[in-house]
Amino acid sequence: MREGSGNSLGGIWVKFYLTLVKKYYKINLGVNEMRWFLFLMASLWTIAGIFFLGAAKKAKEISNKLMKNLKAVGFVPLIIGILLIFSAHSGRRYPNLVIIIGLLALAKGFFFIFASEKKARPLIDWWLEASLGIYRLWGLIVLALGIFFFIRVA
Repeated sequence: MREGSGNSLGGIWVKFYLTLVKKYYKINLGVNEMRWFLFLMASLWTIAGIFFLGAAKKAKEISNKLMKNLKAVGFVPLIIGILLIFSAHSGRRYPNLVIIIGLLALAKGFFFIFASEKKARPLIDWWLEASLGIYRLWGLIVLALGIFFFIRVA
């Protein structure tokens, strides 16, 4: 795995994150080791949860922009689901939970890729028209999942 390149802000952040993970969790980020992905997902879920809790209105605006093309939206959970399933046995505990979350992500991805616009659009419209309370509730759920992954799984 390449640990960032250049002096860009993203490259510096990736180097910092990987150094932190290696130092404090004492894991080897080799090619055959998928535990790094569990840490990445825990990080992303934690950050997303905080964002949805703290800036629900901005999260709703971003959701409106991202949900334009349903087929493209489906590929992200599809890839995440595959990687979660592959990384399930790399974690410390609860591989079956990771597999279940991966299968749910796969199902979501396949649904948005292969479902007709007529079936998928009502779900997207519900999410985009949901109240800020729903966005905050989702943030709380995602934050709890991220923290749980940090503490128990990864």
